[in-house]
Amino acid sequence: MKIKHKKDALGILEFLNPEKHPLDVIGDHIIELKKMHPEVVKPEKVYEEEWFEFLKKKGVDTKEFRRDAKKIKKTRDGDIAGIPEDVKLEVLSILRGLEFSGFSDEAKQKAIERLSTRIREVSAEKLTPENVQRLGLYAFAVEIIKRSEFGRAKEIEGL
Repeated sequence: MKIKHKKDALGILEFLNPEKHPLDVIGDHIIELKKMHPEVVKPEKVYEEEWFEFLKKKGVDTKEFRRDAKKIKKTRDGDIAGIPEDVKLEVLSILRGLEFSGFSDEAKQKAIERLSTRIREVSAEKLTPENVQRLGLYAFAVEIIKRSEFGRAKEIEGL
Protein backbone atom coordinates (compact mmCIF):
# COMPACT_ATOMS: atom_id res chain seq x y z
CA MET A 1 0.00 0.00 0.00
CA LYS A 2 1.36 3.39 -0.93
CA ILE A 3 0.46 6.31 1.34
CA LYS A 4 -0.12 9.35 -0.80
CA HIS A 5 -0.18 11.85 2.06
CA LYS A 6 2.66 11.00 4.42
CA LYS A 7 1.89 13.92 6.69
CA ASP A 8 -1.61 12.51 7.29
CA ALA A 9 -0.17 9.13 8.24
CA LEU A 10 2.32 10.74 10.61
CA GLY A 11 -0.47 12.86 12.06
CA ILE A 12 -2.45 9.72 12.86
CA LEU A 13 0.53 8.23 14.70
CA GLU A 14 0.98 11.43 16.67
CA PHE A 15 -2.74 11.48 17.49
CA LEU A 16 -2.65 7.88 18.73
CA ASN A 17 0.46 8.43 20.82
CA PRO A 18 1.01 12.19 21.34
CA GLU A 19 3.78 11.77 23.93
CA LYS A 20 6.14 10.04 21.49
CA HIS A 21 7.65 10.85 18.15
CA PRO A 22 6.36 8.48 15.41
CA LEU A 23 9.84 6.97 15.05
CA ASP A 24 9.84 6.08 18.74
CA VAL A 25 6.59 4.20 18.14
CA ILE A 26 7.32 2.38 14.86
CA GLY A 27 11.02 3.01 14.19
CA ASP A 28 12.18 -0.52 15.06
CA HIS A 29 9.65 -1.96 12.63
CA ILE A 30 10.79 0.45 9.94
CA ILE A 31 14.41 -0.66 10.42
CA GLU A 32 13.44 -4.31 9.90
CA LEU A 33 11.28 -3.49 6.87
CA LYS A 34 14.09 -1.37 5.42
CA LYS A 35 16.49 -4.33 5.74
CA MET A 36 14.03 -6.65 3.98
CA HIS A 37 12.87 -4.21 1.27
CA PRO A 38 15.45 -1.41 0.85
CA GLU A 39 14.18 -0.53 -2.61
CA VAL A 40 10.67 0.15 -1.28
CA VAL A 41 10.96 1.33 2.32
CA LYS A 42 12.32 4.89 2.31
CA PRO A 43 12.05 6.43 5.81
CA GLU A 44 14.85 8.86 4.95
CA LYS A 45 12.52 10.39 2.40
CA VAL A 46 9.78 10.92 4.97
CA TYR A 47 11.77 11.81 8.08
CA GLU A 48 14.96 13.14 6.48
CA GLU A 49 17.58 13.98 9.16
CA GLU A 50 15.31 12.80 12.00
CA TRP A 51 15.66 9.27 10.61
CA PHE A 52 19.44 9.37 10.97
CA GLU A 53 19.24 10.82 14.47
CA PHE A 54 16.90 7.97 15.40
CA LEU A 55 19.34 5.40 13.97
CA LYS A 56 22.24 6.92 15.91
CA LYS A 57 20.16 6.77 19.09
CA LYS A 58 19.57 3.08 18.40
CA GLY A 59 23.27 2.48 17.75
CA VAL A 60 22.72 1.55 14.10
CA ASP A 61 25.47 2.23 11.55
CA THR A 62 24.03 4.85 9.22
CA LYS A 63 26.47 4.47 6.30
CA GLU A 64 24.25 2.10 4.31
CA PHE A 65 21.14 4.13 5.08
CA ARG A 66 22.86 7.37 4.06
CA ARG A 67 23.79 5.86 0.66
CA ASP A 68 20.09 5.26 0.03
CA ALA A 69 19.30 8.81 1.13
CA LYS A 70 21.85 10.23 -1.32
CA LYS A 71 20.17 8.32 -4.14
CA ILE A 72 16.80 9.78 -3.12
CA LYS A 73 18.21 13.30 -2.82
CA LYS A 74 19.85 12.96 -6.23
CA THR A 75 16.50 11.98 -7.70
CA ARG A 76 14.80 14.93 -5.98
CA ASP A 77 17.46 17.32 -7.27
CA GLY A 78 16.70 16.56 -10.89
CA ASP A 79 18.27 13.26 -11.81
CA ILE A 80 15.65 10.82 -12.95
CA ALA A 81 15.36 7.45 -11.26
CA GLY A 82 14.81 4.21 -13.16
CA ILE A 83 11.67 3.41 -15.13
CA PRO A 84 8.92 2.16 -12.79
CA GLU A 85 8.86 -1.65 -12.83
CA ASP A 86 5.10 -1.87 -13.29
CA VAL A 87 5.33 0.11 -16.52
CA LYS A 88 8.20 -1.99 -17.85
CA LEU A 89 6.27 -5.17 -17.08
CA GLU A 90 3.11 -3.80 -18.67
CA VAL A 91 4.89 -2.82 -21.90
CA LEU A 92 6.88 -6.06 -22.06
CA SER A 93 3.67 -8.05 -21.51
CA ILE A 94 2.01 -6.27 -24.42
CA LEU A 95 5.02 -6.91 -26.65
CA ARG A 96 5.21 -10.57 -25.63
CA GLY A 97 1.48 -10.91 -26.28
CA LEU A 98 2.15 -9.74 -29.82
CA GLU A 99 4.80 -12.40 -30.18
CA PHE A 100 2.35 -15.10 -29.08
CA SER A 101 -0.23 -13.82 -31.55
CA GLY A 102 2.24 -14.22 -34.38
CA PHE A 103 2.56 -10.42 -34.78
CA SER A 104 -0.77 -10.28 -36.59
CA ASP A 105 -1.94 -6.89 -37.84
CA GLU A 106 -5.04 -7.12 -35.64
CA ALA A 107 -2.94 -7.80 -32.54
CA LYS A 108 -0.58 -4.93 -33.42
CA GLN A 109 -3.54 -2.56 -33.77
CA LYS A 110 -4.99 -3.65 -30.41
CA ALA A 111 -1.59 -3.19 -28.74
CA ILE A 112 -1.23 0.30 -30.21
CA GLU A 113 -4.75 1.19 -29.04
CA ARG A 114 -3.99 -0.09 -25.52
CA LEU A 115 -0.73 1.87 -25.33
CA SER A 116 -2.38 5.00 -26.76
CA THR A 117 -5.05 4.72 -24.06
CA ARG A 118 -2.35 4.54 -21.39
CA ILE A 119 -0.64 7.59 -22.94
CA ARG A 120 -3.94 9.54 -22.74
CA GLU A 121 -4.49 8.46 -19.13
CA VAL A 122 -1.01 9.39 -17.95
CA SER A 123 -1.13 12.66 -19.94
CA ALA A 124 -4.20 13.65 -17.93
CA GLU A 125 -2.27 13.25 -14.65
CA LYS A 126 0.10 15.73 -13.04
CA LEU A 127 3.37 16.09 -14.94
CA THR A 128 6.09 14.41 -12.88
CA PRO A 129 9.44 12.88 -13.86
CA GLU A 130 7.94 9.42 -13.32
CA ASN A 131 4.97 10.20 -15.58
CA VAL A 132 7.29 11.57 -18.27
CA GLN A 133 9.17 8.26 -18.13
CA ARG A 134 5.90 6.34 -18.40
CA LEU A 135 4.85 8.38 -21.41
CA GLY A 136 8.21 7.89 -23.07
CA LEU A 137 8.15 4.13 -22.63
CA TYR A 138 4.58 3.84 -23.91
CA ALA A 139 5.44 6.00 -26.94
CA PHE A 140 8.62 4.00 -27.57
CA ALA A 141 6.57 0.78 -27.53
CA VAL A 142 4.06 2.23 -30.00
CA GLU A 143 6.90 3.16 -32.36
CA ILE A 144 8.61 -0.23 -32.23
CA ILE A 145 5.25 -1.90 -32.94
CA LYS A 146 4.61 0.39 -35.92
CA ARG A 147 8.12 -0.31 -37.28
CA SER A 148 7.97 -4.04 -36.40
CA GLU A 149 11.25 -3.71 -34.49
CA PHE A 150 10.27 -6.21 -31.80
CA GLY A 151 13.87 -7.13 -31.05
CA ARG A 152 14.19 -3.75 -29.37
CA ALA A 153 12.09 -5.07 -26.46
CA LYS A 154 15.42 -6.24 -25.01
CA GLU A 155 16.35 -2.58 -24.59
CA ILE A 156 13.33 -2.16 -22.30
CA GLU A 157 14.40 -5.18 -20.25
CA GLY A 158 17.77 -3.50 -19.67
CA LEU A 159 16.31 -0.30 -18.20
